[in-house]
Amino acid sequence: MTEEQLNELIEKRKKDVAKKSGEEYVPQQEEIVDKSSPEYLKSKIAKLEEKLSKYEDNGIAQLYYSLNRKANEMAELMNNVSLKDLDIDDPKSKSFDRMKVIWMGASEIALSLTQLGQMSGILKSDKKPEESKPFVDLIAQDRR
Repeated sequence: MTEEQLNELIEKRKKDVAKKSGEEYVPQQEEIVDKSSPEYLKSKIAKLEEKLSKYEDNGIAQLYYSLNRKANEMAELMNNVSLKDLDIDDPKSKSFDRMKVIWMGASEIALSLTQLGQMSGILKSDKKPEESKPFVDLIAQDRR
């Protein structure tokens, strides 16, 4: 089946559906776009430049900030819910299970945040000053 035949079948189906629903079928005219017009080319260039700018951004930093927002939302949610107020006697209540899922995922997000923050340069490394000294200086300290 060619594309032209397929389009004819689609148009026929649209007419039948419109007829059954009591509506008048108005075929849609395809808008012909002149791809060599200056307006089209300018809009195309603007869209492509916008896409390119996303590749030039620091994606790791953006991911860090996004995860940080989610961690704050999780913390706010857990702070708003008191475990004393949860109905744990009702077997149909799943609120405790949902809270448990949130706090179990919190440690994974915290580890990811730390690693992403260090990789992107947002967070400083927690290395102690002694670890950053050369090996020879560390040995020499023992003799003093």
